[in-house]
Amino acid sequence: MTTKRTGDDSNSKKHEKFKDSHEEVPTNKVERDLTAKGSSHIRDIRNSLVHSSPTGSLGNSWFVPKTDYPPTQKRDWNDWVRTSRISNNAITMVEELERKTNQLKQDNIMLLRELQDQKEALLEKKTTIAELKITIDKQAKKQEELYKQQRFQHLLYRVNASALEKLWVDVEFRQEFERDTPQLTAVMAIDIRRSTELMLKAKDAASYQLFIMSLCETLKKTILENYGVFDKFTGDGILAFFPEFYSGDDTLYLAIKSAEQCHNAFVAHYNQHRKCFTTILNDIGLGIGIDYGESQLVNMEDWLTVIGRPVVYACRLSACEAGLTLLNQCAYEIASDKYGAYINFGEHPIDIKNEGQVLAYAVSLGKKQREIIPPKWLPVSEVSLSGQR
Repeated sequence: MTTKRTGDDSNSKKHEKFKDSHEEVPTNKVERDLTAKGSSHIRDIRNSLVHSSPTGSLGNSWFVPKTDYPPTQKRDWNDWVRTSRISNNAITMVEELERKTNQLKQDNIMLLRELQDQKEALLEKKTTIAELKITIDKQAKKQEELYKQQRFQHLLYRVNASALEKLWVDVEFRQEFERDTPQLTAVMAIDIRRSTELMLKAKDAASYQLFIMSLCETLKKTILENYGVFDKFTGDGILAFFPEFYSGDDTLYLAIKSAEQCHNAFVAHYNQHRKCFTTILNDIGLGIGIDYGESQLVNMEDWLTVIGRPVVYACRLSACEAGLTLLNQCAYEIASDKYGAYINFGEHPIDIKNEGQVLAYAVSLGKKQREIIPPKWLPVSEVSLSGQR
């Protein structure tokens, strides 16, 4: 028995050397952990087989040692097992543990691949989400712009560019156009005198359309440059208004100035488009009426218009002779007191339907020009330019 124990001690030392030679180099932490678990089970079984004796814990059915001991190289392990008297159960257990260890390694490799694929898929999703966020932000901005345009549709193309920029950012300025109380306003009505005869003298419908539409754009531009609000084109005329909160302290003067510029623009435009007519009429021109007083701004189906007594009399006075600008009594009193040094006035009776003959005042700009007080909402960068107009 003493010799048996000595042999067992020597066998244990050789087995330790054999055990160390069978370790494989792991490739990563996960594989190291999995390999360590499988190799630990195999080492336990091998140690049990090597160190056990017929009277040991495994009994005679497991292992009866021979004079040779486990080899020191892994390739000799199977030969050693076959020449050793080991029971089938022990061999099966060792092989099963080795198979499971290899399977764990394969599962580890597959798991690492899946994790890498998931990582790449996650990166792609993050990129896609970032792109979607950018797209959503762009769409949100477009919707916001569209919403603003819908809110201001009744003002688009009816005020000048500077006022439109102010409307985007200034809530109080927008609210002035939405007030439900009357506001002091100069109203200007333009009528194309003898428009029916003018249309009949056109060479064809297309020629008259070209003349009338381009004329409307020219007059509209003149009105907007003088801080007026373009209301509508009526087919043979235009309605515009100059509210004090928008046009400033020189509201009435701007309306008169705009009227004179419209007269000059019509004459130049008619001369440029003579080729559109078969006959040129000499007494063709604009009749313009201006009145001043409290008027109500109304948003009717996204169309900003104005109603009130000044609208009525401005339209009636526009039925005057071509080339004239007539003021009603209220407008004349303010204009003569405030702008007497810059405007020429003259009494001019006019027949108004259902009223008879009334006294109006023909006006024209004098030689002395007034330096206009710019509207309060106008940007500082444009104030100096407005005074030179």
